[in-house]
Amino acid sequence: MKMLNDIIFNPTLATILFYLVPALTIGATIFLYVLHMKLVKAGHPKALKWLVEPIPIRPFIKSRRFQSPLDGSSGTSDAPVHDGKSKIAYVFKQLGFRIVFFVILAAIIFTAAIQSILFHECGHGFVSEIVGGIWIQVNIGIFTGLSFSHLPYPPTDWTTYYWAWSWIYAGGFLISSIVGIAFLLFLLIPQIRRSFYASLFCFANGIVSLTYGAEGWYGESWNVLYGHPLSYSDLTGLLQFQGYLNTGLSPQIILDWMIGLLITIQTIMMLVGMKLWRIHYPNHRFSQFWFLVVIELVWWYFLISAVIYN
Repeated sequence: MKMLNDIIFNPTLATILFYLVPALTIGATIFLYVLHMKLVKAGHPKALKWLVEPIPIRPFIKSRRFQSPLDGSSGTSDAPVHDGKSKIAYVFKQLGFRIVFFVILAAIIFTAAIQSILFHECGHGFVSEIVGGIWIQVNIGIFTGLSFSHLPYPPTDWTTYYWAWSWIYAGGFLISSIVGIAFLLFLLIPQIRRSFYASLFCFANGIVSLTYGAEGWYGESWNVLYGHPLSYSDLTGLLQFQGYLNTGLSPQIILDWMIGLLITIQTIMMLVGMKLWRIHYPNHRFSQFWFLVVIELVWWYFLISAVIYN
């Protein structure tokens, strides 16, 4: 069934996009970062600065150094550097920078969410081809997606048939998790880690792609046990075919696994987020915490939505 406002991709185009997004992220970021550093060394410090360096967010009230007239020792005063109109202008400028940052962060997270759906649905298609099926198309909508495949029927071996469909249903979760880990590993590349927007993009894609399948399966397994499960979803399909195989896989086992995985992802998100923020804003201890609060709120929103809508 066609989703509202969805975009339909054929397998070829979906595969191209699947590989193109990570490739462009690495290639374009390294190229721009290296070019920026060369231009800086050549005496053009502002060239490409807005693409590489962080938004110049500063504290609203800045401290200044002073020297004691008695002993000549130095210290820090809490007195604001700016007074009167200049102080008001400074505050409004910094407020504007913060608004711009949140708009950019929201756009990055939204893009990462849509891409994680594409990665997830491509996973179903890739696995269906690996197990001998035919991948037909992918539909991508706002925070939801569908992948259409089929296997030869009637099968020559029912056990193989059930296992093939089990892997297809699990394929989205497996592939999106691999992609999420890959995006986080991209942060090990110095040029990406030090590039402001590219590092946020990789961080968001890594966490969202890792989380998308885990939160979905958590929500689906929770609803199978305690709520109102969807009649047709990745988890229900997997459990159906695993039931035919009598493997003993149950919603409670899936729920326990997902809880452990989500706790692990939370830990990774906190540690990487703090490290990344300190790279771009080494002297901003306070802003590091509100950045993490924003990421946490978004993460919990997706988790609660997974429980409500699965």
